[in-house]
Amino acid sequence: MNRFRKILSPPPWVVAVIGFLILLPSISRQSLGLEESQTWNYARLHSPSESWATLQSDQNIEAQMPLAMIAASGWSEVFGTDEWAMRSINLLWLAVALAALTLVAREASMPWLPLLFAIQPFVWYSMDSARPQLMQMAGGALLLAGTLKLLNGSNRWLKIALLLSAGSLILCGTNIFGVVPLIVLLTLLLGTAAWRNLLVARESKIFLFLTGGLLMLIGVYYLSTLIRGAGGVKLWSVTPLNLLAVVYEFLGFTGLGPSRQELREILRGAVPATELWSHLPGWICLAGAYALVGIAAAKSWLTRVECGPRKPPFRLWAFCALVPVLSGFLLFCLATAYGIPFWGQHLAGTLPFSVTTLAVLIHWSTQGLWRRAGRLASLLVIGLLLLSSGLIRGLPRHKHDDYRGAARAVLALSTRESVIWWVAGEAGGKYYGLTFVKEGPGIVHSPNRTVAPASLPEALVISRPENFDSLGIAGDLIRSGSYQEVAKLQAFEVWKRVDK
Repeated sequence: MNRFRKILSPPPWVVAVIGFLILLPSISRQSLGLEESQTWNYARLHSPSESWATLQSDQNIEAQMPLAMIAASGWSEVFGTDEWAMRSINLLWLAVALAALTLVAREASMPWLPLLFAIQPFVWYSMDSARPQLMQMAGGALLLAGTLKLLNGSNRWLKIALLLSAGSLILCGTNIFGVVPLIVLLTLLLGTAAWRNLLVARESKIFLFLTGGLLMLIGVYYLSTLIRGAGGVKLWSVTPLNLLAVVYEFLGFTGLGPSRQELREILRGAVPATELWSHLPGWICLAGAYALVGIAAAKSWLTRVECGPRKPPFRLWAFCALVPVLSGFLLFCLATAYGIPFWGQHLAGTLPFSVTTLAVLIHWSTQGLWRRAGRLASLLVIGLLLLSSGLIRGLPRHKHDDYRGAARAVLALSTRESVIWWVAGEAGGKYYGLTFVKEGPGIVHSPNRTVAPASLPEALVISRPENFDSLGIAGDLIRSGSYQEVAKLQAFEVWKRVDK
C-alpha cells in the first residue's frame, strides 16, 4: 500500500518533467499567424544589438516587448527562423516556469501542481505561438515561488530575493503589460511585510535595490515608447467583456468554443451571438464541474474543525486569487482610460497564480467531508481541460491565420503582367516569399486609395478587414460583383476578377 501511494505521489520534480514531456507535442509547424510574423521581424535580425536598435524606432506593440524581441533574435540566430524553431523558445520558458512551480509545489504540499499547469488550454495555445506569453508565465511563476516562501516565513532571504528579482525583471522586461501584475503583487507583498513586521536581511536589501534600479530603467524605456506613440492597434472599444474574455481563456473554455478571432468578432458585435449556441454543452459541463469543486472545497473549509486543518492554508489561496483579480481590474481601468483593448495574453504573467488558486480548491475539495464528490468533480475538470487542450491542438478552427496557404495562392495566381492586392499583414507575406511593390504590375500591399477601373487588380487576398481594409476599398470591390471567391483559408479569402 505504501509503495502504491508513493507511485501516486511522486516528487514534484518528476511531475514537472512529465508536464514538460506532455507539452512537447503542443509546438507545431503550422503557418505563422499575424502576430507571430511581427516577431519574425526581430527574429530575422542578426544580433540582439540590432534588435535593440530596431526597438528604438518601432511604432508597433513589439517596441513594448523589449526582452521578448531581443530573446527571439538571439534564439533564432542559433536555431533558425522556421516555424518550429521560432516557437521552440517556449520550451526554455516552460522549463523555467515548471522549475519555479516545483518550488511552489514543495512549499504548498501539492506535488501535482506542475502537471495541472501543463494541461491548461491557455498554456497549450501559448506554447504554439512565437509570442511572449510563456515568457510572462515564467516571470509570474518565479514571483509566485518567492512570494510563497515569504508567506511561509522562510528565512532564506537571498533565495527569496533572487526569485523575486528574476521574476520581476522577466515579467516587466517581456511586455509593458507585465507592469500591471507586478504593481499588484508588490502592493500585496508590502502590505504583508508591514502586517507581519518582516525584517529583510542586508544582502537581500542590496539585491532588491539593484533590481529596483533596473525596473526603473525599464519603466523609463516604456515611457519613451508611449511618448513617441508606439503601441498596439485600437480596433475594439474596451468593455467588461474584455475581462470576461480573460476569465474565459484562463479557465480553459477556449478549446470547447469558437476560435479566438471568432470570439473577438462576437464580442465586438460583428458576428451574432447566436453562433455560440452550439458550444454551450461543453461550456456548461466545465462550468458545472468548477462549481462542484468550489462547493466541495467550501464545505471542506467550513468543516475544518471536524476534519482537521486544511492545507494549503487559506492565505495562500486568497493571495493567489487576489493577484489575477486585482490585475484584471487595474488593467481594465487603465485600458478604459487609454482605449487599449486587452485579452488573456496581456495578463499571461498571472496564470501561475490562477492555476495555483484552482489547485488549492481541488486539494480542499478532495480532503473534506464531501471528498468523494470533490474527487469526481476534480477528475471531470481535469478531463475537460485535457479535452480543451487537445481540441486547441487538433481542430482546424483553432489553427493560426494561414499566411502560408494565402502566399501560395498569390504565387499561383500571379503572372508578369498581373496586379494582385495583398490586404493582410506585410511581414507574414514576406516570410512566405512574397515581394511587394507600391504600384502594379506585381503584388501590392493594402492599397490605401481608390483606383481607376483600368488598374483594378486581377485578384485580391484579404484577411481581417478591420485591420487591413479600414477604408473599405477592397470590400467595395468585392461587393461590386466583379470578383468571385476562389478559395477560403483560415482567416483569409482569395478573390479573382470575373471576366465580363
